[in-house]
Amino acid sequence: MTKTALLAGSGFSALPILAALRRAGWRVVVAGNRPDDPCHLYADASAHIDYADPDALLATAREHAADALVPGCNDESYLAAADVAAILNISGLDTPEIARTIHEKSRYRALMLAHGFPVPRAVAGDDPAGLSPPYLVKPVDSSTGRGMTRIDDPACLPVALEIARAASRTGNALIEEFFTGSLHSHSAFLENGTILWDVFADEYCTVYPYAVNCSNCPSGLPDAPRETMRREMTRLAAALKLANGLLHTQFMWNGHEMRIIESMRRCPGDLYGEMIAQSTGCDYAARYIAPFIGARQPQAAPAPERCIGRHTITFAKPVTACEIRLDLPGTHNLRYVPLAVSGARIDPAPHGKLGLFFVEFPDRTRMLEFAPKFADHVTLENPEGLTR
Repeated sequence: MTKTALLAGSGFSALPILAALRRAGWRVVVAGNRPDDPCHLYADASAHIDYADPDALLATAREHAADALVPGCNDESYLAAADVAAILNISGLDTPEIARTIHEKSRYRALMLAHGFPVPRAVAGDDPAGLSPPYLVKPVDSSTGRGMTRIDDPACLPVALEIARAASRTGNALIEEFFTGSLHSHSAFLENGTILWDVFADEYCTVYPYAVNCSNCPSGLPDAPRETMRREMTRLAAALKLANGLLHTQFMWNGHEMRIIESMRRCPGDLYGEMIAQSTGCDYAARYIAPFIGARQPQAAPAPERCIGRHTITFAKPVTACEIRLDLPGTHNLRYVPLAVSGARIDPAPHGKLGLFFVEFPDRTRMLEFAPKFADHVTLENPEGLTR
């Protein structure tokens, strides 16, 4: 009898997850309150609910007799799925308590500081006592850089805190010390507390200061920070007794010091896994779903390394979606994934996205030179009279 997986997410970033579930032979029910989202088009059944609502997700899981719960590509998805999995005794996810410790920034910071992990010092609340400016003020539970502000003058804190709380589901904010360095990500796939397979990528925020819009794999990081990350993530897995599966972490490196920024158990968005798959030959989505469906993670097959860049097309001001061009001579295997129909209004970053480019560079040198400059090589052509 075919088993049923409930996918808590219906947006474009969850399409590779849905496809991987189908390849594994599962019936897929998609939960998401936007009926036009692409995953609904390919689902065996759809539930037009807010998947971040544990009660609605629980009712859907019971209605469809779900055998597995699979989070999509945002924190709310994992948190709700963890709540439901605990009630229905479905395996593959962390306990709700551990899930909140990982995904809520204030709890995560407190845990990491208590265990001596290299993270920016931070406080929850209004008083930055003990911290030195500049500060980074952020919501405790928001993603894609929403509600984040750098503050050099402590007198500006009240306004920054108001912005952060307005972007928070719970109305709470975090003040942390600002750290300058390059941004990177680490995907570690855990099995019994050890890293079975991992990969690093470089990330850049070139349009909106705290939302990644450019990235590349393989990473240009030296060996030292890689080994530090592996050691620290293994230690984190042991401290929290994390379930098998993906532990994805963003961190910063300034050449001699590291700061771990945040971790997550859900899949990164904007088709991050597709960049990794193109670069390494690893089926990222298949690895991601494995613990949720009770499968073993696929063995890593040796594959030639490819230098892949990914660019999420965003703008600093509103634009109209129309003809888009990427001019990067010497690159090949260009792929474009549209995220808006022609004529649609695209809001400024971090709220609006026009599409995604994936390109292959001939070598690491060119990749590391041009991946941070993707936005400089994108041209949006609007017919006269359509510019807003």
